[in-house]
Amino acid sequence: QTGVYDLLELTGGVSQVLADADVPAGHLGQIRLVLGNNNSVVIDGETQPLSTPSAQQSGLKIKVDQELAAGETYNFLLDFDVDKSIVTAGSSGGFILKPVIRVSNGVETGSIKGSVHPTTFQSIVQVQNATTTVSAYTNAEGNFELQGVPAGIYQLKVTPAIASGLSVKTMNDVEVKTGETLDLETIFLE
Repeated sequence: QTGVYDLLELTGGVSQVLADADVPAGHLGQIRLVLGNNNSVVIDGETQPLSTPSAQQSGLKIKVDQELAAGETYNFLLDFDVDKSIVTAGSSGGFILKPVIRVSNGVETGSIKGSVHPTTFQSIVQVQNATTTVSAYTNAEGNFELQGVPAGIYQLKVTPAIASGLSVKTMNDVEVKTGETLDLETIFLE
């Protein structure tokens, strides 16, 4: 489904279907996304163009390497890390989109949801262990959902906007189970 998507609106459990298709059984090596030329970032209220080297011609290759069985349904979640994907283009003062995307298929993953208060600013919520890091921004209501998190034990960190004056909050031993959603309910920042 082609279009221009605001990646910061795809948070708090909101996602966007990009494709829905039948694929023959066998080995799926990669998913390829061909980006359009209408990419931008807003900095201090001003829209800046984003160049996307090669992603507009040959496409952005996302490694999957998975065997697909006949008659099965697979849902691949492409988790776009906005913070790591927009870089300064050297001395030109421009910006480059170098997408950092994590792919998961939901088979061996779970999710974490909750809300962060106060909601007068946006926070970033991140879980991390020795092998995996997953993050998402809170939405306007303070809600977040980390989807496609591999089963395991994580440290969760909530980092509020610097202007808020609030401290980072950390929670240890957060357990994610396959096929389950862990609801952390409300996390209060001080």
